Amino acid sequence: MRSFFQNMLFKRLKHSVPEIGQMEYADGSVPWGLFLRELFDDPRNFETLVVASHGIPRAFWLLFHKCASRFKMDFSNYAIHSSAIREAARDLFLQEKRKRLEKASAAHILYTRISSTMQATKSRIFMVPAKEAKTSIALRKLVDEELVHPIPSAMVPRVLRDDYKMFSVDYGNYVDWQYSLKEPWKDLEEEMLPRIPQSPESQGISCVVTASDVEDAAMCCESCKRSFNPKHPVYLQYGTCPQCAQPAKTSRCVICPACHSTFDREAPIFVKLGACPLCAETVKIDD
Repeated sequence: MRSFFQNMLFKRLKHSVPEIGQMEYADGSVPWGLFLRELFDDPRNFETLVVASHGIPRAFWLLFHKCASRFKMDFSNYAIHSSAIREAARDLFLQEKRKRLEKASAAHILYTRISSTMQATKSRIFMVPAKEAKTSIALRKLVDEELVHPIPSAMVPRVLRDDYKMFSVDYGNYVDWQYSLKEPWKDLEEEMLPRIPQSPESQGISCVVTASDVEDAAMCCESCKRSFNPKHPVYLQYGTCPQCAQPAKTSRCVICPACHSTFDREAPIFVKLGACPLCAETVKIDD
């Protein structure tokens, strides 16, 4: 992964930053150590950027651009440090990523649960039962929006691999939580290599986040066809949908695994045929 991002950076910068382009030898080789020191002062800052991007090329370049834009790509006089990378990742989380979830949606409920687990375990690594990880639409939404990131099975301890899937909370959210503690930042090694749990509990605190009940916890609005948390204060006080302010039905939502639509479990086609009203695929639920 390191060599992939090194090459990507060099190819993008060698024509726009003269001092970078001049590093390439006649045979096309590049002194990578010098290249990284020119951009990051210390190669470990480059490693921080890779970790902050979760290995996603688009995220890597976006964070790099945010950091380098602060000094107008003047690498002759400035370099990117880990503190700037943390701030860029935190800004990206606060200004963009966390706003992608509708409040009181099933994904938002699950994300709140995940954040609480992170605070309790003091780790950005958490587990989800394998069966739930495969079927949870809310979890899939969090992965698609890059708010949580799956950890490769090869990194998961053998004794846990069959029963759990591991995920990492987005780096920007983790940084924001660390900043809220108002404590000195952890050493680089601990930041770069979070400990992979060896059991479902860490120091007596569960690392497992359940996702199976999240979709069932949502309510359906007949008017706007959107889901919301039944504990939302607007619904509790007025009996109306928090999204459209119309009177809301109190039946539970069902999320179709085929088309990902949300529908009322009292919908006639579902009651009679057990099928999704939109795509007609069979939907099974656990009562």
